[in-house]
Amino acid sequence: GYSDDGVAITSYFKTKDYAPGGLDYRSIFKSLYLTTINSAETLNTSYFIDGTAAEYSMAAYAMNLKSGFNNFKLPFASNFLSQGQTVAFKFSVTGTTNWRILNGNIYFDPDKTPNEN
Repeated sequence: GYSDDGVAITSYFKTKDYAPGGLDYRSIFKSLYLTTINSAETLNTSYFIDGTAAEYSMAAYAMNLKSGFNNFKLPFASNFLSQGQTVAFKFSVTGTTNWRILNGNIYFDPDKTPNEN
């Protein structure tokens, strides 16, 4: 079903760690572009840098703004950590209707010199 005795279900998906600039380089993460299906729910997105447990929030997005597919940009907040070797994402929804992410692209600036760790 789509509800738990009439109460909305919280669901989420967490990605693996991605190293867009390569493991030898740090990257400055700029934005995440997503493509989703139309849904009555709001997508909450957060990210994790370098495998740590610290979870940084991105903007929430209402997935019912357009019929069909929704393409949108989520910028990394300048007041949160947005530089590292790897990044992972967590997408979550609390609701009673289906939701789906079809595609995601990370935009970043790679560091020019190798990490000296």
